[in-house]
Amino acid sequence: MTNEERYRAILANHLPSAAVDWAYAYLDRHRVHFHITRGRRSKYGDYRWPQSGHAFHEMSVNGDLPPLFFLWVMLHEAAHLETHLKYS
Repeated sequence: MTNEERYRAILANHLPSAAVDWAYAYLDRHRVHFHITRGRRSKYGDYRWPQSGHAFHEMSVNGDLPPLFFLWVMLHEAAHLETHLKYS
């Protein structure tokens, strides 16, 4: 199994099947370090832009969310990334 196949399989465990191709392509295109975390009470997801100390986009989403909510949170964090790219 290739790294791409493993990554897609992990995404498929958390996202609706129709969103897996988009999610993989988006994360790959922007070279996002993507983390699926344990459930957090304070937030559902997080985005961090490249800074001194880590030169990459970083995104996390709670792994205990239902697939559609997981996708919604991922899209929300992607909007932060797009805003950063457009206005920074």
